[in-house]
Amino acid sequence: MMKRILLLIIGVTANFYCVKAQEMDPQMEAFIARMDSGSLNEIEQELDKGIEGLKAFAGFFESPSEDQIKNYTPEEERFEKPFKIDTASVQKAFHQFNNIGFKQIFREDKSLLEFEKIGDDYWSTVWMEEGMEEQFNPKAIFYKDGTRTTEGIQNNEISFFFERPWGKIAVIDSVQIDYNIRYTAAYDSLDVDDKRKKINYKDANITVKKLEKNHVYLTVSDEYKERLSIRALNTDGKFLNQNSSSFSPTSDDKSEEGFDEMLALLEDVQTKLKSDKFKDTESLKNYLLKKVGKTKTVKDKDGVYHLKYYFEGNIESLRLFIQTEEKQKTVTFTAKNNSHFGDIILIQNRTNNIFLDADTKELFRTPFTPIQSLGSRYFQNDTLYYHLNLKTNTLDELKVEYVWEADNGLAFIQKSYEDPLLMYSVEYELLSDMHFIKIYIIDDEYVLGIGEENENYIINSKGVIKKLEGITNIRAPFDNRMAAKSNNKYGFLTTSGEIVIPFIYKEIEDFKNGFAIVENDENLFGIIDVNGVIVIPLIYDRILSHENGFTWVSIHNTYQLLNKDGKVLLTEKGSSYSISSSGADITLQFGDKRYDAYGNLIAED
Repeated sequence: MMKRILLLIIGVTANFYCVKAQEMDPQMEAFIARMDSGSLNEIEQELDKGIEGLKAFAGFFESPSEDQIKNYTPEEERFEKPFKIDTASVQKAFHQFNNIGFKQIFREDKSLLEFEKIGDDYWSTVWMEEGMEEQFNPKAIFYKDGTRTTEGIQNNEISFFFERPWGKIAVIDSVQIDYNIRYTAAYDSLDVDDKRKKINYKDANITVKKLEKNHVYLTVSDEYKERLSIRALNTDGKFLNQNSSSFSPTSDDKSEEGFDEMLALLEDVQTKLKSDKFKDTESLKNYLLKKVGKTKTVKDKDGVYHLKYYFEGNIESLRLFIQTEEKQKTVTFTAKNNSHFGDIILIQNRTNNIFLDADTKELFRTPFTPIQSLGSRYFQNDTLYYHLNLKTNTLDELKVEYVWEADNGLAFIQKSYEDPLLMYSVEYELLSDMHFIKIYIIDDEYVLGIGEENENYIINSKGVIKKLEGITNIRAPFDNRMAAKSNNKYGFLTTSGEIVIPFIYKEIEDFKNGFAIVENDENLFGIIDVNGVIVIPLIYDRILSHENGFTWVSIHNTYQLLNKDGKVLLTEKGSSYSISSSGADITLQFGDKRYDAYGNLIAED
């Protein structure tokens, strides 16, 4: 996680590059603010590693080597798909945020959030196609105490891979987010080659400075703001695969000067960190701002942007695709806190373990021990387990083999390796002498316990145990429904173990966005909602896909796309089909025709 601290420092200095001294925009301020998520020790360690990498990166500014610019034989050339604008991806992208949550942790005096897909479905995203750009804009933060904020959150970063700072220490209930896609709706295409090296297009002067073998170097006027895509063609008119590229507001020699100055600044910070010249991250930030403000950064005075490309083949000509029309669409979604906080929250610094209540009010501190929370009252350090005793305000070591604290507050503890799991309260009191061999989370209120004879039990947060007679094959919940089996038929249970959809189906799939595919004894398929109401009748040979109200089905050697009301939107004949998926992107092929999950015909490359 701390590797990005170095990148934040580099971001601060790099953002000053090519702007006026003492000038700082909101993006730079956000870079500075995010440094608070790391300690001085962490910053120092990553700076040591990163500076070595930056020194190696300095070679980037050297002139292209012989192995970069070269002739390709026809057998060595590699090709890519022609340029195209696939606006169908916009619709697909908007449907990918139906079940988004986030994990919240606390460090020092900050809340940090990492967003995620909820459930056992991995996070998959619709990749932006050519000429598309997405943005996540936080609109409101709703806190557990009922308050909310809309001010000062525009620069909060939505990340599905890293923890990002989101303000003060306070339990966040949910975050409202605008998801915006800007995309090219129309474009012009222009050709340039070694004979036609300069194009004047609207506000842009595009000049080919060098076209040599597989390498091209262009400049574009700074005033030009529209999207520009560059493609290279060989003598046969095939689009060559791009190998690498670089972009800079200044020429290489000027960029190298700015890079050297930035590296010197970071080495100065490194020296002072090792000499303990900074008392905290705030003093480091202030020093960094002061030093950056005094740098003699290279200014972008040549009026053009510099672009370099390398392709896997010999370039005969270039084709420039220039945006002429842009459109945008926005959808709002709400991400929910999926952290399952108990009634105690742990924050650690170098000297203390700080324990807060559920409203993030400090209760007490204990001397620092490197522990991680298992829920709210039980903690772990490697093979050692601890219980937080609120009566004595102490962290008591437990002489046990294993501890597992459920989201509903119960703890299941194994005294020794040979022993079963026994149920305990948050106060470390034995609640039952019933033996369990496995425990599974259902939700914040219930867990599923497996007995020594493989019998199934639902246990609520008060420790009340309910046996599920004759019910097996219980799956994880989706949309608060658990698929299960009884008397060789499938149905659904509520998370509390009540039968909500009877055991009448030969096979069922888990619920997804409120709907589940089911199969009857006649091997016919349909779709039901969470109350068991049939929304797509069980008359189809197969349900091929079901995405956001659009359902592909097969019936009597015919393939149909249905809307949410079961109306047939289109029909394809055939005796076979294929279906493939990449993340959230589904493709169905019938003969020589390919469709996405929503019935959009996919053009051949």
